[in-house]
Amino acid sequence: MNLLELRTRCLDKLDENSTGLRWTTDDLNGYLNLAYQTMCVKTGTLVKTSPIIAVANQFAYDIPTDCVTPLRLYRDNPLEKVWPTASRRLDEEQRNWRSQTGTRWEWYFVFGLDKLMIGPTFTTGGEAYTLTYNADPGLDYLVYNNDEPDMPRRYHASLVDYAVARALLPDADEGRLMYIGQSIQDFESAVVRLRKESQKTSGRQHTMRAEDPDGRDWGVFT
Repeated sequence: MNLLELRTRCLDKLDENSTGLRWTTDDLNGYLNLAYQTMCVKTGTLVKTSPIIAVANQFAYDIPTDCVTPLRLYRDNPLEKVWPTASRRLDEEQRNWRSQTGTRWEWYFVFGLDKLMIGPTFTTGGEAYTLTYNADPGLDYLVYNNDEPDMPRRYHASLVDYAVARALLPDADEGRLMYIGQSIQDFESAVVRLRKESQKTSGRQHTMRAEDPDGRDWGVFT
């Protein structure tokens, strides 16, 4: 369903029509966007890519502001993977990693909330890499009537459940509170199902070295 269809479904459940004054178009758009953001962030269903250009002698690079979780980092040409690691592992196994240099990136880890530490450093920059990550769509992803959530259509009705519950909440009596509680519970159940679907990928292959079949520490960010 696109945004217009989602909003119409909300009005049907709220027993209103498009000319009703209780809930404006902006109100319903806001609730639907909040539902979509919540589901995307909790399930990792929205995936984006961002280019990173290597800078000479630089370890720290900005993570995109809409990044929830980095998934993988690749060298563009030739296509080669940069492996995730943990800072403690580097300290244990490559104590001089801060001073090492190389001709391509070999590892990365998340530092703080907004930085990727990537190494070894280059003596010259300019090489292109691509970061793939789970993204936060924000609260303005669905703007125009033909905008559609980037997720399986069978989960669109769950966005309506959440939006209707939020619309009813301010003036809810006891009966409506029971309905709201059930709607939120149904939404959370859909989140769990979608998260399981999203994780049924080759994700473990993205976080392990060939020589580390059990994946110890890889993909654990500190």
